[in-house]
Amino acid sequence: MWNTLKHFPRTTAVLESLASGAPAVHTRPRNQRGEVVRPPSLTIAPPTQKYFFRACFMLEFRFRDAFAGWSAGACVPSTTKTIVSGDAMYRETEYLSSLREQGLDEKAIRDSFLAIAGLESSLTARGLSLEEPELAAVEAWALEHLAKGASIHDFLVPAARYFAAAKNGMVAIRLMAYLFPIGVLPTMADRLANIEGEVVRSRVMDGVTVPAEGSQPEAYPAVTARFVEALKAEVGPDKAKRVLSWNVHGIPAAAFALDKKRFLELGSIDEWLSDYHRRKVEILRRHAEDGTLWFEQKITMAVVDFVEERPEILGGVRKGDTIYITKIPYDPDRYLRATDKLERRRLACHCPLASASITEKGAGVPPLWCACSAGYVKFLFDVVFEKETEAVVLDSVLSGGELCRFAVRIPSADHLAELPI
Repeated sequence: MWNTLKHFPRTTAVLESLASGAPAVHTRPRNQRGEVVRPPSLTIAPPTQKYFFRACFMLEFRFRDAFAGWSAGACVPSTTKTIVSGDAMYRETEYLSSLREQGLDEKAIRDSFLAIAGLESSLTARGLSLEEPELAAVEAWALEHLAKGASIHDFLVPAARYFAAAKNGMVAIRLMAYLFPIGVLPTMADRLANIEGEVVRSRVMDGVTVPAEGSQPEAYPAVTARFVEALKAEVGPDKAKRVLSWNVHGIPAAAFALDKKRFLELGSIDEWLSDYHRRKVEILRRHAEDGTLWFEQKITMAVVDFVEERPEILGGVRKGDTIYITKIPYDPDRYLRATDKLERRRLACHCPLASASITEKGAGVPPLWCACSAGYVKFLFDVVFEKETEAVVLDSVLSGGELCRFAVRIPSADHLAELPI
């Protein structure tokens, strides 16, 4: 596992720290302004270590704007030679640049190109190409590797990176949906054991069979539903929400270092929320202009306008001691173009463990599961306010809404007064 984890960008120092139990030491990371960002020491408890690769992949795709400039130093190759001999593949230069930017060493880069060369051969045999693939053919290639017992790092991860670099959003987004569910349910089970004990975890997980790594997203909703229903039956809805509402992806606080810095500089929650929203809109605008994916989302100018007109999206609106947040649709471009209400709900849902269960009759996964999304939303505020906040799900796709909306309680004035604003 550790060898495959090393294929992920910017993780060498973290992996060494996990092996030794010592705090992580990084290579002078810098933010977009060129300022050195000093992440906190990181030690991950043993039950979480085996799922850490998922957090690394999440950081790569979901937080690359926040971590622009992070580097593994010597891991970045200095040569510009063609990695795989023969005719240049479609978007080879873009893929190579992307892998270098992510900090992969030369062996990992070569392995990535070999994986894509294999995919190209498979597509060619079907009368297709990397330039004009069919999603079904790419998925068939991936499932063939999975059936042979291949590691997802040898085929799925290189392919997701490739199609992202090649600006084929449809294929890239679908392949990422295979990757993001990995480890979520086992990590939730670990948290349950930490809070309620091993006996409770065993009772809840009895009959819950987690899909194998690399399984199609459609394999997860039924399992997720069984987990949520068993959790609720065992500990009740309130304790279940506590178990689910947390930073399950293991995102480090350093991902929000710039946001915390801006809050301390501005000294006003309202001004900071407005500034945060403005900065996110500008990031979206850049992705709309250059055609690159924003995390796993295709961004158009229509999406930019949609978000800019709604300060709750990628921002927040304060009313009293509460901040209201509406989540951007998972696939915002297709969401805005869709006319069918059911299709819009499916396109709005970010959770690959649940979205496939959404039907006209409701969702197969209980809405209680959306407490997990609340945990994701609130973590930004936990970091910025230096205190764990309380988040409530006001509306969600799983409960029948077209978008997901949350309320985050602001810490007390006494606590905020202690911050160095």
